[in-house]
Amino acid sequence: MDTPELIRRAEKAMDGKHPQHDFPIKGGAQEAVPYLLLALVKEQRATNWHLNGIADSLARIAKALEQKPEPAAESQPEPESKRRLWLPRRR
Repeated sequence: MDTPELIRRAEKAMDGKHPQHDFPIKGGAQEAVPYLLLALVKEQRATNWHLNGIADSLARIAKALEQKPEPAAESQPEPESKRRLWLPRRR
């Protein structure tokens, strides 16, 4: 069951109806407690999963920022000289 379904069943129980079969019951609040607790646990689990994903992403970003760039090689190749187009002059 997903969280909205658990909440819907808890609301039905609090209104005095059986959470699954809709016949009237006494003590609806007592019937609603297990559904409310399950909904709370499911939402907390989803929130924790989401926050753990964010924490992992932030840890990877921090690790990447801590890495120092490698020093440039001392002997870099010299840039290639520009070539000129040689055309005979017209006179």
